[in-house]
Amino acid sequence: MKKKLLLIPTFFLITACGQTTVEKEEVSHEQELINIGSKGFAFKGKREQKVIDLEGNDLFTNTEEMDYSFENSDEHVRTNQTFKYWSNGKQYSSTINFAKSPDGFVSQEYTNYKNEISYYKVANTDGYYLYYDELFSNPFLILNEEDLILVEAESNDDNKVYLVNESKDDLFDYYLTGGSRPLLNSKLYFEGNVLKQVKEESIVYTGKTKDTETGKYIPVTWQYFTTIDVTDFGNKTIEAPEVSDKETNAELRTILDKVNDNLT
Repeated sequence: MKKKLLLIPTFFLITACGQTTVEKEEVSHEQELINIGSKGFAFKGKREQKVIDLEGNDLFTNTEEMDYSFENSDEHVRTNQTFKYWSNGKQYSSTINFAKSPDGFVSQEYTNYKNEISYYKVANTDGYYLYYDELFSNPFLILNEEDLILVEAESNDDNKVYLVNESKDDLFDYYLTGGSRPLLNSKLYFEGNVLKQVKEESIVYTGKTKDTETGKYIPVTWQYFTTIDVTDFGNKTIEAPEVSDKETNAELRTILDKVNDNLT
């Protein structure tokens, strides 16, 4: 059986081509803000644990200070995080500086003897290597346009306040501050297209604490309040090891290359 050919008049093809249009995809204001933040940012902030008795009297406040940076460029994915807290009248401080290795693990960067950037995978206390994106991912990378809800009562033409969707606010806080406490809300405060502040409020907890005067345990409630002032929003670069213009340890490289040659 012969196959039949479908012939289309030439004038139809010309007409169809002439009517073809390409629509430019519009990016919403919310999505534009998310895209800016996903490139990297830095902030200084504090988380306060406010403890009150059942009569509403303030008993004490525990405070943590945070100084975090996120870099998410095409070349590097890094984070630098410092936090300070007080315990028994003393201040303690801890700093972590990690990068995402080419195979996706939490790593520390260093310049090896060949004057190349290398990655040393970091294990947790159980001896397991962890994936970077599960711990230190830039929090803006998990958000979509529908995850930002405009708070009209707190917004105007110049300044916008967005509520992070409750389906994402706990995870957003986890990547942002390392917190694992359920939230009542998380709000982003923008001036134009620049994120200036993040405020978060946790759920209310109930429990007991020791009365310093009587020594007895009394029922109390407490809540966590986080306030973050954004210092950089957009492109952020974190200081890291670099290769030198000169070969820094040529003698050591020669020795190690000889060892490798003898082993192969």
